[in-house]
Amino acid sequence: MDELLDVVTRAYEYQRVRPAVVGTTSGLETVQLTLEGKLPTPPIIATLGISLVEAAEGRAVLEGSPAEWQYNQLATVHGGWLSALLDSALGTRPKACCPQVAASPPSICMFGSCAP
Repeated sequence: MDELLDVVTRAYEYQRVRPAVVGTTSGLETVQLTLEGKLPTPPIIATLGISLVEAAEGRAVLEGSPAEWQYNQLATVHGGWLSALLDSALGTRPKACCPQVAASPPSICMFGSCAP
């Protein structure tokens, strides 16, 4: 059985925003700063190979290319990777849409509508 298995090791580094910085900019500013490389992407996004490629008021575009280690036993992309891409897009869009949304917003944003 051991002749069928390879051992593969992955290592990576990531950056995170200092807690004192979180919530000091609007949601759109945060997304734009991330796009410009002035703020790091969330670690899960970097780990999964997903990138923010466009940000404007009311719009956020993410893309990614899954790596081999993100495949399931059927040699197709694991649904969790696809779910993470969708989750990231749905979580980023309200920030780009609603100027009052920050890291821990007291407002509710759903599908482009914002309510304080």
